[in-house]
Amino acid sequence: MEMNNIILREYQKECINTIYEKFKKRKRQLIQLPTGAGKTFIFLNYLKLHSKKAIIICPTKELQEQIYKWAKIFLKDKKIFCRRKNFDKDCDFYIYTAASLNFGIVEKYFHKIDCDTVIIDEAHHAQANTYKNFLNKYSQYFDFKLLGCTATPERLDKKSLFEIFGEITYEKNVIELITNGDLCNIIGYKVKTGQTIKKINKQLDHDFTFVDLKLLDNETRNKILINTYLKNCKNKKTLVFCLNISHSEYIAKTLRDNGIKSECIHGKLSEKVRSEILTRFSLGEIEVLTNCQLLTEGFDEPSIEAIIIGRPTRSKALYHQMIGRGLRNHPGKKNCVLYELYDIGNRVCNFSSLVDLHEDSKWEYPDGIVLKKLRDEVEKINIKHIHTSLEKFDVFEKGLNISQKKPFDFQIKALEKLGIKNKFLNYLEASYLLWKQELKVKYGYNYKN
Repeated sequence: MEMNNIILREYQKECINTIYEKFKKRKRQLIQLPTGAGKTFIFLNYLKLHSKKAIIICPTKELQEQIYKWAKIFLKDKKIFCRRKNFDKDCDFYIYTAASLNFGIVEKYFHKIDCDTVIIDEAHHAQANTYKNFLNKYSQYFDFKLLGCTATPERLDKKSLFEIFGEITYEKNVIELITNGDLCNIIGYKVKTGQTIKKINKQLDHDFTFVDLKLLDNETRNKILINTYLKNCKNKKTLVFCLNISHSEYIAKTLRDNGIKSECIHGKLSEKVRSEILTRFSLGEIEVLTNCQLLTEGFDEPSIEAIIIGRPTRSKALYHQMIGRGLRNHPGKKNCVLYELYDIGNRVCNFSSLVDLHEDSKWEYPDGIVLKKLRDEVEKINIKHIHTSLEKFDVFEKGLNISQKKPFDFQIKALEKLGIKNKFLNYLEASYLLWKQELKVKYGYNYKN
């Protein structure tokens, strides 16, 4: 399938077909693909093939502009409404930010416009009231199909996206796409700072607050961040995620003082200035671009070769968005390097979480580790422990059907301490769960996943 020299990848075609087939049976669904996998291409092509009128909702203006840019290519024969002053009821497709849904938009405009499909991009935001209120009000007027697209459905507050979308009907993980060559490989480095994230925010279902992060803005840690770039990322187009706007400005200035072409970009700048900075970065006129959280969504620059994460987060969704900025393929780009400042804290996402290791994993990679190799190492641990468990089973009785044997009392008590009370577990299942717990204790693996 080709459009203006854009050829869809096989998994993208497969995903489009899956969406179409699943909508024959259900009205709501969610697809999960990593950042850089082309979710925008997928849902725009789905709309081109199977929708007459649709609404696309995204969280930011930057992402809205990016969707509009591609929509003009994929839906070039259609009339598209995006950020105009005067509403046009005769358009085929409407692109809105979530913030613009707050102004009684259903009652003002959409109560007479029957759209067959609603797309929510970056669907992990969909539990916010702005999204839910819009969906509830619009559903009072029309029956529509709802598609959510996300890199990760996990939220810090544990609110389930399945309440809104029902189920994930198509998914690919970052390892699969790297292995197939659809995304570039990434090499992770852990840079220990010796700093402790103060436990001001004790709620683990919330990310670090502005005050939490502000305390990390100190001379020692900032020097480590600057030296990390100077020692490892020179001559690489680099994106730096900072603690806040002032920290982002300081890091950019300090790099300029060291002879590096560096700029800071943030939401307080005008759209024109932001656009000019991004253009200069794309052209290579800027070597390092610093920001705090502006470039986590709606920013597509495949030539990025290095990422420095100087902003800790508990949010897996945010972490995936940050590292995803460097995963896109680009001519001459073999891989992307990731340097993350590692502070001592509670449940902080790191490189290990990309292969489903627990956020507080003790896994060390001082010399760097390729993401796929890290995944392979985790699988080796799993296989090793499974074989060990099977050898223990053979000790009891030859020819015994382990799946029919009841758990021992010590297993039941150990599982109860973990909050697992299920009288229907057999010996094999109990052993598996306890092995998962051992993996957590020894390697930081999250047995609850």
